Amino acid sequence: MMFVFVSLLLCMGSFISGGLASGLNEDVNMRSCDDKERQALLDFKANLVDINNSLHDWGNKNKDCCQWVGVGCDTETGHVIELNVATSTHRRLYGNISSLLPLLNQLERLDFQLNHIPSSLSSLTNLLYLNLSAANLSGPIPHQLANLSNLLHLDLSSNFLTGSIPASFGDLTSLTHLDLSGNRLESVIPKSFGNLSSLVHLDLSKNHLNGSVPNFAGCSFMKEPISHSNSLQKLDLSRNRLTGTLPNTVGKLSNLEYLDVSSNSLEGLISDDHFLNLTQLTYLDLSFNLFALNLSSHVKFPFKLKTIKMQACKVGPSFPMWIQNQRYFAYLDISNASISDCIPGWFWNLPPGLKFLNLSSNEIKGMLPNMTSVFEGYPGMDLSYNQLEGTIPALPSKLAALNLSGNRFSGTLSFLCQIDISLTLLDLSNNLLSGSLPDCWQKFQKKLVVLNLSNNSLSGEIPSSLGFLSQLQALYLRRNAFVGEVPMSMSSCTKLRFVDLGENKLSGNIPTWIGERLSELYVLVLQSNRLDGSLPSQICLLNNLQFLDLSMNGLSGYIPRCFGNFTAMATRGSQDDITSHSYSSYEAILAVASQISYKLLQVCAGQDGRYSSCEESNEEALFIDKALVAWKGTRHGDEFWKSYYTSIGAGFAVGFWGICSALILDRGYRHFLFASLNNMKDWIYVLGGSCILINNVQDIIVVCVEVAYSHG
Repeated sequence: MMFVFVSLLLCMGSFISGGLASGLNEDVNMRSCDDKERQALLDFKANLVDINNSLHDWGNKNKDCCQWVGVGCDTETGHVIELNVATSTHRRLYGNISSLLPLLNQLERLDFQLNHIPSSLSSLTNLLYLNLSAANLSGPIPHQLANLSNLLHLDLSSNFLTGSIPASFGDLTSLTHLDLSGNRLESVIPKSFGNLSSLVHLDLSKNHLNGSVPNFAGCSFMKEPISHSNSLQKLDLSRNRLTGTLPNTVGKLSNLEYLDVSSNSLEGLISDDHFLNLTQLTYLDLSFNLFALNLSSHVKFPFKLKTIKMQACKVGPSFPMWIQNQRYFAYLDISNASISDCIPGWFWNLPPGLKFLNLSSNEIKGMLPNMTSVFEGYPGMDLSYNQLEGTIPALPSKLAALNLSGNRFSGTLSFLCQIDISLTLLDLSNNLLSGSLPDCWQKFQKKLVVLNLSNNSLSGEIPSSLGFLSQLQALYLRRNAFVGEVPMSMSSCTKLRFVDLGENKLSGNIPTWIGERLSELYVLVLQSNRLDGSLPSQICLLNNLQFLDLSMNGLSGYIPRCFGNFTAMATRGSQDDITSHSYSSYEAILAVASQISYKLLQVCAGQDGRYSSCEESNEEALFIDKALVAWKGTRHGDEFWKSYYTSIGAGFAVGFWGICSALILDRGYRHFLFASLNNMKDWIYVLGGSCILINNVQDIIVVCVEVAYSHG
């Protein structure tokens, strides 16, 4: 027994001594950071505002500065080569660059947030990576940054930088990644950018840049033939003020994968020469320019586009035949593209990976074929405002959004019951559809956000199954022939914010549950129906209400005193989160549409340096509410109605008419005198009824309630 115990002690002694020896060896091999660099870091910290104490271990005497948070050192020399203290979700620190920072002269990577860009940064000549994105920077870009001759990656995006881009940036010949997007930069793009032969990624989007697009032909030359990545792969000049043409030398960028020049004032012809050599191109956005496309229908372009955006370009009048050879696209937008042709049959063999199809606002003719395409996800389709006609055929069952509004479709809505449960938006307004509503709304209860069936010839009662639409935010049934009462089941649609049931044949009383249950309502239109009875005081519970139209009904009795409690009309303008409704334009999986802002298709770099789509599983889009406003209360024919569409950025405003005097509603008043509009000879009248006008500096909210009320 003693022998076993002694043996165990010997083994433990060997283990402990070996461990200590190993630890000592590691300490011997580890290089401590330089004292001057340590002091420079402490001085750097002293100039920071560190709200969350993120740099808690800086200055710890028992810890080498190479082990401090955000500090990286060279394992051989011990010099500080990396400083990563950029703000993230769990860090809140910012400040000024210390005057001692140049002592960190071996620094290769710097991620930080500053109040401004100090010219002293130019002394860090070994710097390879500089990221000052989303750092709340303002002022001009110091031209001294061009002294960082070894710089490979420079990101100054999402700041408030002003002035011009230093022409000296063209001397940064080693630069592979340059991102100046999301600032307020002006003037022209330096011509010298066209000679940055190492450049792989160039993003100048979302600025105020003007002038012409430089010749980027020099960016097609590879420094080292063996390196595939030393040629421009991403070029984003979108959302600027660029003019002139798109140089056909863009077609020499043989490794270009991502090209976005959208939302500028570019013009001219886009021809085959722009694309014949772009074998790697997958993302193309020419939208919102004055381009005219003249691409040969018989040429097979070498690229395989996944995203094609040509909104508001002149693509027509013929349907673009070159798309026939593009069978991998996931996103196609050729809306408002001057197409006045029929869609060829081959087009409807849509790629299985389709995410979004937009052919809206053209003059496309003909009928839709039976569409039995099977998609990998749930795409969105927008064919609105064309000249399509006939009955709506069987559609793909997997759809996230469907917009066929503004066409000449006729027949019934029986096809709806064949669509899967993932539908988030359905807009069939402004067609010739007839018959009653199908009774299969229960299947859409978890997803449908917007339902617009206005301006058709639909009839019958509103089915009670609409009450299952628990996610519904906007309901448009205006100008149809619906009869009966508003179904009580709709009291379960508690997320409704916009309801327009005007110009139907609805009867009965105004339901009290509208005020009791639909607390999110900011617009309620029941105008031009056959509603009777008195106004329920429960309507006053709608604290968010900003527009109410109950005119041209058979209402009687008192106007409740509580109508003066509609404080939302007088104290706040409509906000974007109220007046717009987020829906999924594409779903990769069955997931409830989240209420987040619109996300554009993102493109990011993979590990191999190539660009590919990295969008979320749900691509969110916004449906903006629109309302028909009655502003004169006596009918002289069609002129009685003045309609306008508004995104309600400043409320349901009639601001161009001037500022109206506010009226205080009091039951002692039988007739209301309306103040004349500022500097105008027009008046707002109501004969046999009344309008309540509430002004809010910039907003004028109109509440029309035509009643036969008594003096009380």
